[in-house]
Amino acid sequence: MPSYYQANKDGTVELAEQPIGPNRNEIVQILNSALRGNGWNVDHSEVASQPFKFRISANNFAIDLYIYCWRISNGGRESRKYEQRIQIGSSGSEGFEIDNYSQSAKKGLLLGIYYREETEPIIVAWETEKNKNHGSSKSCFVDINSIAIALRDGFIQTRDNRNNLICAFKKQFLNYYISNLNLLHNIDFSSSPTKDKELYNTEVKETEQTFISNFVTGGINKIIYGAPGVGKSFSLGKDGLRVTFHPEYTYFEFVGGLKPGKDNNGEVTYDFIPGPFLKALKIAYDNPDKIHTLIIEEINRANTAGVFGDIFQLLDRDEVGWSEYSIENSDILTFINNDREILITEVRIPSNLNIFATMNSADQGVFVLDSAFKRRWEFEYLGISFSDAGHAQTPLRYAGYSISWFKFASILNKYLASSLKINEDKLIGQYFIKKNELADNKKIAYKLLIYLWDDVVRHQRNEFFNEKFATFSELSEAFISGNKPIFIEEIDQLLYNEQNSDIENDETYE
Repeated sequence: MPSYYQANKDGTVELAEQPIGPNRNEIVQILNSALRGNGWNVDHSEVASQPFKFRISANNFAIDLYIYCWRISNGGRESRKYEQRIQIGSSGSEGFEIDNYSQSAKKGLLLGIYYREETEPIIVAWETEKNKNHGSSKSCFVDINSIAIALRDGFIQTRDNRNNLICAFKKQFLNYYISNLNLLHNIDFSSSPTKDKELYNTEVKETEQTFISNFVTGGINKIIYGAPGVGKSFSLGKDGLRVTFHPEYTYFEFVGGLKPGKDNNGEVTYDFIPGPFLKALKIAYDNPDKIHTLIIEEINRANTAGVFGDIFQLLDRDEVGWSEYSIENSDILTFINNDREILITEVRIPSNLNIFATMNSADQGVFVLDSAFKRRWEFEYLGISFSDAGHAQTPLRYAGYSISWFKFASILNKYLASSLKINEDKLIGQYFIKKNELADNKKIAYKLLIYLWDDVVRHQRNEFFNEKFATFSELSEAFISGNKPIFIEEIDQLLYNEQNSDIENDETYE
C-alpha cells in the first residue's frame, strides 16, 4: 500500500505510488521548454553535467543561468507522508557561488521537478544561498499540498521544513521566478495581515477605506463569444484601451518589462516599458471617479497562462470589483505610483476597471482556456441576429439574380446547422460581410467563401458546394462572375426561391 501522498491537478492529494519521472533527459527538455516562454529565447546550453548552463535573452538582455535540478521524490521518512524532496548530489559549485542579489546577468538556481502522469510538471525552487554548504549530499523538502496547489492555480509561494520561503509553479512561470527570485525568497507575499503582526493599525485601515471609497464600483471580467461576424468587438464599443492577442504575445508585451536603451553618455540602460494592462491600470487608479475598460481581442489566440503570469491571481474580484488578492511587483508599483500623492503598496485591480475580451471558440489554431482561468470571468454569448444589422436587406449578386444578404446568409446557416450539423459558433454572423463589400463578389469570395471552404465544410465540401468545383479557385471564379451557381442543387433552389423577395420581417437565427 502506498505510504506517501501524491498531488492531483485539481489541488487535492491522495495516497498513491511515487511518480516514475522525470528522468535526466526529461528534466532538460522541461527546462528548455520553460525557459523559452514569455518572449525569452535560449541562445546557448550546456547540459552534460550539473549545473546545467543556459544563456537566455529577451529584448537584447541576456542572463547566464546555472541550474541545479533534480527529480522530486518521496521524502524518505515514512512518518511524514506529505513530504517530498530533492537530493543534492555531487555537482559543480559555480552556481552556488553566484550572488543572486548583486548579479543581474548571472543567476544560480536550485530546482526540483515533480511530474506525475496525466499532470503538468511542477517546478519547485529553493534559494541557493540557503543551501550552498550542502556537502556531498543534502535533501531539500517541500510539502505535497503546495505542489497540488501549484498544479491547480499555477503558482504558489510557501515555506519548507526550515521555514525558508520557496516557490512551486508550472513551467510557464519559470521566467517570472527568475526575474523576481530575490523578492520571492525574502518577502512573504502569501501571508495575510494578522493582529499579532500588527501590520495594519486603525489609522492605516481608515486611510485604506477612504482610498477605496473614492473609486466607483462595478468593474468585472467578461468574455464575449460567438460565431464570427456577430459583432463581438462592436458590442464592446469604441471606448477603452484595446489590445489583440496572438500566438507569440507575451507577458512583457501585455503587462510590461525592461527594455534596453542608452543614456546621454552612451551607457546601456534598462527602462521599464508598460504594456496595455499596466497602462489601463494606471488610468483607472489616477481617475477613480469613472469606469475604465481594457479590451482584449481574440483572448484565446495566446497562451493566457504565460501572458497573464503573476497578474492571474488579480482576476479574482470581490462583490464591488476589487481584486480579492494582491501582488507586490516593484516595477508595476513604481509605474503606478509615478506622480501620485497617495502611494499604493500592493497591486490590485481596482473596482473601476473592466477587463472585457472577445473569443471565437471555433477558430482553428487557438489555445484552450483552462478551467481555473475561465472561473474568473463572466461569459456572454452573442447569437446570430439580423434584426439590428442595417445592411440586412442590401442585395448581392448570385447566379444571375440578386438576393438580400439576410436571405443569403440565413439560408446557408440553416442548411449548415440542420443538414450538416455544424455548430452555431461556426456559422455566418450578420456582420461577417460589411455593407460596402456586398457589391463586390471578389471580396465576398475571398472572405466568406474561403472561410466556408477551409474552415466550416472542409470535410463535407461535396455536401455543400457543387461537386464539379474541385478547387477553390474554380469555385471563386464562378461566384465572382455573378452568373453561376456554386452550391449543391438543394441550396441553390432555396436561394433561387428567395430572389428579389421583399423582407417583411427580420428574424434571429436559432
